[in-house]
Amino acid sequence: AHHGDAGDIFSSARSSGKLDIRYTTVTDGFPLDFDRSLNHDQFFEGILHVFSAHVDDLIATLSHRDDPPVTCLIADTFYVWSSMICDK
Repeated sequence: AHHGDAGDIFSSARSSGKLDIRYTTVTDGFPLDFDRSLNHDQFFEGILHVFSAHVDDLIATLSHRDDPPVTCLIADTFYVWSSMICDK
């Protein structure tokens, strides 16, 4: 999924027909004005325990909507739950 070509580093490769990488961002569950650096502990707890639900919801939505379907999820190995989401 992509939201226009502004800032899309893959747009020229996609338009050439050689590469079809689409990406999107995922909310971390905190408001945009939440100061993550001042509230590090709360932010880290949210990333560990809540963020996976946001990613899971996004993948489920994309799996039902996108053509072609999502076939690859690139995630940091810090997020140990990403393989469980992919198994679904």
